[in-house]
Amino acid sequence: MKIFRTDSDPQQIAIKFPYRNGAPARFPAYRYEVAGREKNTLQEEVAFERLEDAADFIVRHPGSAIRMMPGRALVSVGLVIDIDADEPEAAGEPIDDDA
Repeated sequence: MKIFRTDSDPQQIAIKFPYRNGAPARFPAYRYEVAGREKNTLQEEVAFERLEDAADFIVRHPGSAIRMMPGRALVSVGLVIDIDADEPEAAGEPIDDDA
């Protein structure tokens, strides 16, 4: 499975990142509140071991975002879930607080 963005150049792909606290690499995502109040803090971040779980989260929570490379961008629009694609390699560098 692969989650990618079609409206960017170069094409962004959701991949695992080493977690900030040193835990194993995971797929980080953020949930945005429907009422317009963003929840985008370290305490509210969620991360998934499996890409299938991250995709399920994105589908169940419209407007939520997932971290993608290149650029470590948080992406919530233009996402495509390709069930048949191979999962991309994990990032070698952790997410930092500035990204």
